[in-house]
Amino acid sequence: MNRQTLSRALVALPLAFSPMATLAQESDPAPERTLDVREALAVLPWQVLEDGLELKEIVSQRGIRIRAFRISLKHFDLGIVLANNAMGERANEIGERSEAVLAVNGGFFGETETERKLYPVGYLRLEGKVHAAPWQTSGGYLSINKDRVSIRPSIEGPGIEGAGDAIQSKPLLIEPGGKWAMNTNQQKLRPRTIVCTFGNDSFLLAVISGSGMSLYEAGWLMRDAGVGGYFGCDAALAMDGGGSTQLWVSSDTSLGIVGETPVNNALVVKRRK
Repeated sequence: MNRQTLSRALVALPLAFSPMATLAQESDPAPERTLDVREALAVLPWQVLEDGLELKEIVSQRGIRIRAFRISLKHFDLGIVLANNAMGERANEIGERSEAVLAVNGGFFGETETERKLYPVGYLRLEGKVHAAPWQTSGGYLSINKDRVSIRPSIEGPGIEGAGDAIQSKPLLIEPGGKWAMNTNQQKLRPRTIVCTFGNDSFLLAVISGSGMSLYEAGWLMRDAGVGGYFGCDAALAMDGGGSTQLWVSSDTSLGIVGETPVNNALVVKRRK
């Protein structure tokens, strides 16, 4: 998101139904742009960066760039880290000081009008401390407990209070159990950051750039191949996107995305000790 928008507090509102949005059903065919990306992904094998960390990187015929990381919880931990600077940090700065192997932007945030300090928008709990109030219905929670990463709808709450870390974001693309959660397509093509869980000991971080995708298209890509998707997620949640989208990989900085703006928080992947 662009930090010049009105305090960014508007991100706390549910996704609006705009004149450009179209109603969508679970039985609809997969979007053409999603199929374009799927075809490009299907011809490439996963590249092993190190034990428990694999990458697929493609640029589709329509200029959509995907960097997808499949990550084993046997080898890595997922964490949420706040920026040290009140005006935000880039994902690479957060990743480097956290001694991570990978970092992406996290949840939504706002900006104070006078001091331009960043603050989280949507629920954020770190080490038992709650930093921001939750949305009651829209979006979902990414919850991180020992040896487990899970996604749940906002209406179910973040889980047992104080147990692990949790961050709220939106929209929820796929509900647990592989249930399709999107019913409109706003057709806005933007960079995206998506977290996907499989219901086992691995998870996926996908970063979309280039010509971008709509949330509907990106969500469909997270679905099973049988319905025109690719990754087969049990659940998937979009993190903050647009200009906030950024990526840092310690072993290959050429994979990185700087992003248009510093962020309030980031998701980091660290080797298990």
